[in-house]
Amino acid sequence: MYKSRLPSIPSPIQFSPSQPSSKLSPYTPSKTTQHAPPPRPNNAPLPAKKQG
Repeated sequence: MYKSRLPSIPSPIQFSPSQPSSKLSPYTPSKTTQHAPPPRPNNAPLPAKKQG
């Protein structure tokens, strides 16, 4: 039964772009980028403060 939960682990990583795992799934952050701009430290932190 524990094995059935292993495949479930990658699920939480998809909606956690704020973590380095965002690099593994560049297609997931695009959805959470709306409220999680951490994946783009180049110009995310800057606009993030203006929007807030």
